Formats: sequence, C-alpha cells, structure tokens
Amino acid sequence: MLYAYCHLRHAKRSFYISSTSRWTNCSTGEIIEDILQDFQAERKKSAFGSLDRMTEDLFPVMGILLYLGKGNKRLMIDERNVIIQTYRTLCPDPRLTDRMINDGINEITPPSKTKYKQLVTELSGMDLEIQTLVAGAAMRLFASRKALNSIEKEGLKELSQKLNINL
Repeated sequence: MLYAYCHLRHAKRSFYISSTSRWTNCSTGEIIEDILQDFQAERKKSAFGSLDRMTEDLFPVMGILLYLGKGNKRLMIDERNVIIQTYRTLCPDPRLTDRMINDGINEITPPSKTKYKQLVTELSGMDLEIQTLVAGAAMRLFASRKALNSIEKEGLKELSQKLNINL
C-alpha cells in the first residue's frame, strides 16, 4: 500500500500499488512507469530513508541499546532519550525529528539474549569510535539507577568483555 495525494479526489488517500495505473512525481512532473522503484528511490533521499538505516546499518547499535534499556521490561524516557541522542550522533540528518526517531525505535523488536551476544560481537568489529559511542550510551542508560537487574548486569558484562573496556 502507498499513502499519497490523489489528484482526482484532491485528498491524501491510500492506494494498492498493483491497482495504480499512473504515478506522477510531483517534484519533477515526470510520469513514472515503475512505481515501486521510484518510490524506493525517493524514500532513500528523504528523512525516512535515514530512519531506514536504523533497522539496517545501525541495527547492532540500536539492538544493543534496546536490549540494555529494556532489561527491566520497559524503556524509560531518559533511556529512550539516550538512544535517540546516540542515533542522532550516528545519523545527523537535520530533517529527522525526535518523534520520527522514537517511532523508528518503537518498530524495532528488542533482541533475544542470544541475538544480543551476536550484536555485541558484530559491534566489536566496527570502528572504535562507534564502539566508544555505544559504551558511553550504555553507561548513560543506567546513570540515574542505583541498582541493575541481572539482565542489565549480564548485558553490560558481555559488552565490556567483547569491547575490552571497563563499564
């Protein structure tokens, strides 16, 4: 499905791509034959294309922080803000709003313990700058807490060991 402006009805509508006979790119005026290909190309250029990176290129980072942040079964506002700031640092697209990033975070399913370990291993192969950023964000997630639960402790221990840093 595609949500777009309908020039016939003069309103935003939802369309089945398979039922759409013609698509006009309003930016260029060009009539598009391959609707899906054009849509994907335009999306990549948009702020939503930046958000798509969250679930693709940056998934190890976001997955690790979500696993740690939701170790107590909920993501508190301060923890969510740490994740949003980390994302903004890694993807500084000025078109992105906190709400857009927050919605993207809500679409990501926190990883299982096994997947978390895989993501930490994947992170250990990334640039040292990204590793340092994630380690700092992990510490900020728990900065205001007096005690951590077992999932959070184990997660931090795994991260600390794989990255060879003291958390």
